[in-house]
Amino acid sequence: MRFTRSRSFAFTLAGREEGSEVWIRTTFGASLGTAGTLAVEVNGEADPSPARIAAAPSHTYGTITTATRTATPAADNLSVQLKLTTTGTVAAARVDAIDINYTRTLAMPASGILDFTLSGPEARISGAGPDTRVWDVTDPLAITEMELRRSGADATWRSPYGGGRRYVAWNPAATGFTPVASGAPIAAQNLHGALSEPDALPDMVIVAPALYREQATRIAAMHRSDPDEPLTVAVADADQIYNEFGSGAPDVNAIRRFLKMVYDRGQLPAAPCASPSF
Repeated sequence: MRFTRSRSFAFTLAGREEGSEVWIRTTFGASLGTAGTLAVEVNGEADPSPARIAAAPSHTYGTITTATRTATPAADNLSVQLKLTTTGTVAAARVDAIDINYTRTLAMPASGILDFTLSGPEARISGAGPDTRVWDVTDPLAITEMELRRSGADATWRSPYGGGRRYVAWNPAATGFTPVASGAPIAAQNLHGALSEPDALPDMVIVAPALYREQATRIAAMHRSDPDEPLTVAVADADQIYNEFGSGAPDVNAIRRFLKMVYDRGQLPAAPCASPSF
């Protein structure tokens, strides 16, 4: 909006509850030579209190301004027009985001699955079939099925809990319930045992992910065959270290614990060599 001081954006308020209020928040970044204002007009209705935009200091790129207002449009079409007003120079003027919130009618979609959050204990959902089920999934470890009272295509229920609750309404015939396997089976491994013998302690430890395993092995072979100072080198797979020393989480502390184990074993009296130097 540096060269165009006014710009309009059109939105469709799908599924809006009739007569419900719409909340609009605009985040705007600008670098102005003198202070200005940002007006947010909704469906041609003037902004009663435009947001003030401070002049940007010379040592900054600009300022961020947030403008909010509410409206109750008669239809489900929303036109938001932003108007920038200033008497000075405009080095930059950009719309970062326009957030729109409104109350939607609770209705089953064609997909047969609906995930939603409610704040009150009583609720009604339209478009429910005879097999539609509603689960309270606020606590994934204690999912509760709601007891529905059906009236035609509507279903109502009352939650015994207060506060915000998260629900899933679904039809058994809906798609999307096929389990999808994630990851791959973990093969048996034993890094603790592989380095349990004193003569298995390396001079150098190389930790590498599977992607760089081949290159790490080449580096290890180069040090093992060094004519002047051959080293005993162990190449450890990063994923195996995460599995055995980090409960499967890719945490750098798992590598630290693995190297600490190798170091401590090099300090034992029976160790033929000192702890790894590299």
